Amino acid sequence: MIPAYNEAQGIEAALRSVTAYLGAQAFRSELIVVDDGSIDGTDAILERCRSAHPSLRVLGNPSNLGKGGSVKRGMLAARGRYVFFMDADLSVPIDELTGALAAISCGNHGVLIGSRRVRGARIEGPQPVVRILLGLVFTSLARLVLSPAIVDFTCGFKGFRRNDARRLFSMQTCADWAFDAEILYLARLLGTPVVQYPVRWRHHKNSRVRFPRDIFRTLASLVRIRVRSGRALIVQSTPDSVLARRQDCEE
Repeated sequence: MIPAYNEAQGIEAALRSVTAYLGAQAFRSELIVVDDGSIDGTDAILERCRSAHPSLRVLGNPSNLGKGGSVKRGMLAARGRYVFFMDADLSVPIDELTGALAAISCGNHGVLIGSRRVRGARIEGPQPVVRILLGLVFTSLARLVLSPAIVDFTCGFKGFRRNDARRLFSMQTCADWAFDAEILYLARLLGTPVVQYPVRWRHHKNSRVRFPRDIFRTLASLVRIRVRSGRALIVQSTPDSVLARRQDCEE
């Protein structure tokens, strides 16, 4: 699934790329786009694309909920055995899905996160120095507060087994871009195995993240995540879920 907010300039080309890739695969698939109350004509473009691509589902938010709220809605609406979300600018190319699917389907992992900071990852093209520095600050604090094993929280490419996705996203409370950190912290508390998968990634100038405004808002969100999750009732994984993962791999 893809969250979209005011993406009129690039969403049609992105959807052409994604639908062409999915159409060439042997597995069945659906593509969900959640329009987060766009005001630049994105909704009209999505309607036109939906007419051309029957596998495309478009969900419209009546107002701007934030990236986290849109991803939550799309992931809970997904019907596949494996569900992925990625950014509308395709910073991680859609063909990275081939290896990611293989990695999550034949491992004991409930969550796969694209990472730009593990061996094998490639960052293509220059990235603003300020963005790099503040991103590292956020990642360092998120590791300290939430999950020390994760080295890249915010890469916009993540996949889940369906049952794990429904459990984690139903517990999500963050609507801003700190939702990634919340999902991964919940996975840690629930004992859901996470694999960090190396991806190709390219910075796009039209990124929706705005520094330093968003970084300070998100740091406050990290504290709220820790407090709220500490109060939540944590349901442990069952043996049945482990068995289902083994069956998925054997199939």
